[in-house]
Amino acid sequence: MGSLVTKIKNLISSLTSEINEIPDNAVLLDVRSPEEHVIGTLPGSVLMPLAELADPQKVTAKLSDTSQPIVVYCASGGRSMKAKQQLKKMGYKKVYNGGGISSVRKLLRS
Repeated sequence: MGSLVTKIKNLISSLTSEINEIPDNAVLLDVRSPEEHVIGTLPGSVLMPLAELADPQKVTAKLSDTSQPIVVYCASGGRSMKAKQQLKKMGYKKVYNGGGISSVRKLLRS
């Protein structure tokens, strides 16, 4: 069984041609609300609700390296796409939309 990031890479690559390779050291960024996060999350993920992305200080406190690969996920994929766009505007170079957590959870069971 491969790592979670490897499984996410496989899922994303099947959904988009944007991604050729995501390093296994990518940060998993959960942009759902704290209430959603409490219900369930992915091991090792970092919580940063979408609204917090408007505050550059909060972002850099959690994501100080703009060259660090980041896989963003939410509940269904809409917020993660917005988060990806916002992080790109802030200068983060390797940001990937991981989509919804339900898709990623299915990977955990495979």
